[in-house]
Amino acid sequence: MSAVLHDVVAVIRKSEQGILSGQLKLSLTTQFTADLLRLPHILEARRHHRHAGPPVIGKRAEELRLEALLEDLQYLNSIADRVIALKVIHGDGTLQGTISLQPFRSLRYLELKKLPLHLLTGLANLRGQLECIVCCRSLQDLDLLLRKCGGDSSQGFPWSQLKTLICIDCDIEELGRALDLTPALQSLDLSRNAIRNCGDAFLRLEDLTTVNLSHNHVEKVPQFAPLLSHRLKVLVLRNNRLESIEGAEDLENLLELDLSDNCISEHRLLWPLQRLFRLTRLNLHGNPISHHSKHRTLTVQYLSPRVVSNSRFQLDGESLSKVEMSAVSELLSPVVRTPVIRSASPLSAPTPSMGSPSGGELTQSMGDCISTSGMSASGRKKPLRVRTVKLADQPEVSEENKAILPNGM
Repeated sequence: MSAVLHDVVAVIRKSEQGILSGQLKLSLTTQFTADLLRLPHILEARRHHRHAGPPVIGKRAEELRLEALLEDLQYLNSIADRVIALKVIHGDGTLQGTISLQPFRSLRYLELKKLPLHLLTGLANLRGQLECIVCCRSLQDLDLLLRKCGGDSSQGFPWSQLKTLICIDCDIEELGRALDLTPALQSLDLSRNAIRNCGDAFLRLEDLTTVNLSHNHVEKVPQFAPLLSHRLKVLVLRNNRLESIEGAEDLENLLELDLSDNCISEHRLLWPLQRLFRLTRLNLHGNPISHHSKHRTLTVQYLSPRVVSNSRFQLDGESLSKVEMSAVSELLSPVVRTPVIRSASPLSAPTPSMGSPSGGELTQSMGDCISTSGMSASGRKKPLRVRTVKLADQPEVSEENKAILPNGM
């Protein structure tokens, strides 16, 4: 242990400035982190035993080694008290006892990898200062982290400074109300879990700008707080079970939307995109609609004209081609109608006044039709074609039938 401790101290001394400024994070194993608390007591006990025992050859050399170990531990504890970013990694072995964060009193960034959260203590004391938490394969329930603070079994108090929360590969199935304790949260990454329904987990978060729910089992677009609808910039829903994107129409200021590898099968289901006026990136790759021969052209028809005209906009990782933009321009351009030139005609009736009955309007429109029907585009009258109509002779009425007809017809 003495050799390992000396090597760790040597590495930290070289990077001390970066570690204390927060530019570098201190990465330790769970075993070494636990030894930081146990070793001082063990070495002190051994030192006391040496002084109490009979004289031994080589005792002076052993005391010097113990003094060196104690100095290294004191240095590590002084660094731990001031370190800004810490990463704790657990190996494949079985963890004996608990891991305490008590020496790390200045932390603002904490990363836990493969560390069973119920064996971590001292987290509750950092609740008011941590700005970023990263958990990888460390928990299955957000309540255990945000409400109970791991092994501290604490009560639910707000994480007033927490701005970034990343929990990936954690087998989380339900979000519950744990996120209510993170009012200042701006970036949330819950990718690679087993979340099906977000419920109302985001309805009280008003500062979120980035949400990543990729590689879950989400079946519909989550509901967000009304104020958040105007602040959210990035929404990643890649590799889920979405069949429609209803609900995304409220995210008016969204810049990036990743819907790749879902179950969207018809382009008409993309209608919510019409209200996303600031969209710069849209990814639909891997959906059934992406295999359509005219997928890009059909998709762009559901985008806002403001988005289509933005040169920075990318669909499935590629900018729109001139052909795609021109096709959309034709669909969006207004229909130009040729005005009808009406000329005066002796058959047209005078223009009725505002108070004239509808009969006057009908007379005028009929007159216009008659006058224009006999005019060519150049204003000249076309020659009238006279048709001769032959009427069949009326049958003779007998004297008997005349008596039956009224008025002597």
